[in-house]
Amino acid sequence: MPMVIYASIRHDGKDWIVKHDAFEVRGKTLDEIDEKVKQVVREKGLMRGGKAQVYMAYDNNAIPQWIRQYSSHYFDRVVEL
Repeated sequence: MPMVIYASIRHDGKDWIVKHDAFEVRGKTLDEIDEKVKQVVREKGLMRGGKAQVYMAYDNNAIPQWIRQYSSHYFDRVVEL
């Protein structure tokens, strides 16, 4: 069973940002973010047993309060290593 690492993802108008207690990565595209997340998880030794899933939940605080009632979430993303 792969280890699950929970992080948040948001967009600041310029870059995608993924935050975890042990790391933060930025990238222009989701593909770039995926590769950077994989790299930092490996570099920091956050994988156990050779497998991991990074679950990135969209940071709903990035969505203005007035529009949240119309969309319960933006999206979530999972990267497997």
